[in-house]
Amino acid sequence: MRLFESLELAVLLVYVLGFFISKRFRPVLWGALPFLALVLVMLTTLIEGYRIQMLVGHVLTAIFCLFTLYQQYRKTKPEKAWRWWRWIPRIITPVVALSLCALAIALPYMFYVFHVPTPSGSYQIGTTDFSVTDPNRLEKWTTDPYDHRELMVKMWYPADLSEDSKLVPYDPYASEGSKVIARLLKQTIRLPETWFNYMGLVKSNSYLEPPVATAQQKYPIIIFSHGYLVGSMTQNTILMEELASNGYIVVSIGHTFETLFVSPPDGRVLPFNRKRAEQFWGEVNKTNDVRRILTLGHDEETLGSMFKDAIKTVPTLDSSINTWDEDVHFINDVVE
Repeated sequence: MRLFESLELAVLLVYVLGFFISKRFRPVLWGALPFLALVLVMLTTLIEGYRIQMLVGHVLTAIFCLFTLYQQYRKTKPEKAWRWWRWIPRIITPVVALSLCALAIALPYMFYVFHVPTPSGSYQIGTTDFSVTDPNRLEKWTTDPYDHRELMVKMWYPADLSEDSKLVPYDPYASEGSKVIARLLKQTIRLPETWFNYMGLVKSNSYLEPPVATAQQKYPIIIFSHGYLVGSMTQNTILMEELASNGYIVVSIGHTFETLFVSPPDGRVLPFNRKRAEQFWGEVNKTNDVRRILTLGHDEETLGSMFKDAIKTVPTLDSSINTWDEDVHFINDVVE
């Protein structure tokens, strides 16, 4: 949780708890708390950045401000005769307010803007991403027979910074990724397409495209491939920054149509190929070989041999491994 967000929610909670206290014992400034929360809403939005998880808290703040103004207006009117049913809102209002306040607190804590750990190495970190097309390979998973294999690449590397160097977000593709994830989850839970945009508010330790550090003439290169189908080229950013800070150039490949999504510079968003994913899980469900092997405790050589045999029962995965191998070799030639 960020500072102004935490303060806003704390102020709202204190205000709501005041409903359970007799008016005679409430602090004099209790009625000013919603307006303090309103100031914190503005500070949160302007300084820390808006995110949808705080929407319930922001709406509650506005409602409590209006409620306080209404209470002040009522004081100018003569009191009405006592009626027993007028106690019903006085009982229900605190319970409803406390429930909504609990929801307002829970959402940003469940989906919080976390802090990325500081890398242990001595180098500052630069990052860049770009798209490359392999002129020697056609794309298998598009309808255009003349499409060539296009890959997104993200790099982290030791860098020399300048005064103009700017930090990049932990996930610069948060907006595009949020839409893809929301569409994936809509079968089980409906979330706004902006629900995961908050990942773009997480700050990384990497700077946008500074020059490579001159401390060495050459740096070792590590090529990284993400998890199958639902992985992404930014999924291990913390590890990439740690390696780059210790003198490695790390190249992460987005294997198009078999990653959660890639977003080329022209603005397209290419999610994983749903038909291919269905083929993969259909083949895996027909055989337990792959799942059984992953739970065994054999040595690495034996497991490798068993896995190669099991992959033959999952043609989609076998085909993907060959494609990824070609992707890695192509990117290796590009970066060298």
